[in-house]
Amino acid sequence: MNIIITHHLLYLALSVVTTIWVASTLHKHGRIFLVDAFHGNEKLADSVNHLLVVGFYLINVGFVVFAVKYGDRPTDFATMLES
Repeated sequence: MNIIITHHLLYLALSVVTTIWVASTLHKHGRIFLVDAFHGNEKLADSVNHLLVVGFYLINVGFVVFAVKYGDRPTDFATMLES
């Protein structure tokens, strides 16, 4: 049971850190594209950019929760690393 808890905590920590890093990168670099796509309307571009980041968080957190619930259960350290 201890290996399963360690696996889930490690998976959740890595998933959250990766999701936050990718979302901040997309938010920073996506603004330039959105301002151009909305013909210089910065308020609209910033609003859409924020909504995209929130949607990105929701989709990724939802996937992580399902992956933890329905994923493989490790039995030892080696299978924990493999999964």
